[in-house]
Amino acid sequence: MKATFHGYLPLQSDEYDALFSEGIVVLDTNALLNLYRYTPKSRRELLNGLEVISKQLWLPHQVGLEFHRRRIDIIREQQSFYNKIEKIILSSADGIRSQIETLSINPFVDIKSTAARIDKFFRELESGLRNEFEESLKEYGISPRADPVIEELMSLYDGKVGDSFSNEEWDEIRKDADRRYDSEIPPGFRDKHKTDEDAKYGDFVIWKQMLNYASQQARPILFVTDDNKEDWWWKSKGQTLGPHPVLREEFRNHTGKTFYAYRTQVFVEKLKERTEGKVSADTLNEVKLISEKQDRYREERENERLLREESLPIAKEVEERRPVKNESISKTRALYRPRFNTVGDLRKITRSLERERELKAAELDMARRRLSAMANDRKIYLTDSVESIDEDVLAAPLLEFTNAVAEMEQANKDYSRASEQYRAALNEQRSLMEIDKSREGERHFRTLAVEAEELHTLSNRQIADRHRKPE
Repeated sequence: MKATFHGYLPLQSDEYDALFSEGIVVLDTNALLNLYRYTPKSRRELLNGLEVISKQLWLPHQVGLEFHRRRIDIIREQQSFYNKIEKIILSSADGIRSQIETLSINPFVDIKSTAARIDKFFRELESGLRNEFEESLKEYGISPRADPVIEELMSLYDGKVGDSFSNEEWDEIRKDADRRYDSEIPPGFRDKHKTDEDAKYGDFVIWKQMLNYASQQARPILFVTDDNKEDWWWKSKGQTLGPHPVLREEFRNHTGKTFYAYRTQVFVEKLKERTEGKVSADTLNEVKLISEKQDRYREERENERLLREESLPIAKEVEERRPVKNESISKTRALYRPRFNTVGDLRKITRSLERERELKAAELDMARRRLSAMANDRKIYLTDSVESIDEDVLAAPLLEFTNAVAEMEQANKDYSRASEQYRAALNEQRSLMEIDKSREGERHFRTLAVEAEELHTLSNRQIADRHRKPE
């Protein structure tokens, strides 16, 4: 029974020891790219930890290819992060300024002085953050042309990169992958909707390359990935129990060895235990935070895709039932093409954003109260001159308030946009219903006219029969 259901059983102690003593350690593309998302200290510790197990590292050719193709984009993503912060700050400043300018003159409040104080705070905040960012950028020390991370990885993986597949092998892999995807055999079937070949077949290619290499080396493999999809993992009621049992069984049948997988944060925990303090608790926490952030991003993208897919059949049916010859409806259809094609979907989204707006309004009110309370505690009044106030006293509550203002404005925009789309969809639906009613009425009128004509003809015949002279 143990051999038959190996994929469903927990990893045994001897299998665990074999993985870390003689196993091949394979880092997935996302695990390697995350090195660019970590702070310099955490990245240094992780690279030092990998150096300890460098003899066990191996890089599938597909992982290396995906890494090099995406590396520049990830570096530029980190470099552009300050621009996002700057945009938020400027948006918050504009939002507060516009709200203050709408206030009328009041004998207890110096509007101009208040606006000047806020402008000064945001200028100093933006300037200070820019200086800190420039210093951090120097410490980060990575650019597309000067990349110490790639240099260290090249050293770690020197002579440890797998071969690519030939064109003939690629043709067979595509056919095999499509067949498996249709039956939802892992890995990769959750990517079957993708159009790019690397994105669609990449996971399956990595799997095939790991199978081939493990067979040649007669060694187990430990796979480290931040991919959280069901085509890599065995999940039950929202809990991840381990690698997908089908993968563990296929690997055992193909190589006679053990396959296991860890999320990056779990692997770093194990690495911390086995490298005698080379990886700190702070680094472990940072890895966990980055992984959770990536999970949320991928989950949001996947939910959007699924909602679009669920809406397509309904939208197609609605499209087929719409009258084509009516010019006004054709114009409406051209103007109204929302991403979610049903009125029901838009209603749900609008209600959700309305609740979000109410929540942000409550948070804004709380931030305003805290700011006011802090000012009163410190005996600071809005009529005080700018120079007489210690900016640090109000920095935290003011920043909280400005963030709440920005979030409230964004919530209002999102709600307004969704409401507009919902109203447009509802109006179009009503227009279509009116047309359907008018057409139904026209059909009913024609039916009555035909029946009246038939009755008139019958009546005329009966009258003629009555007046016909007998022969």
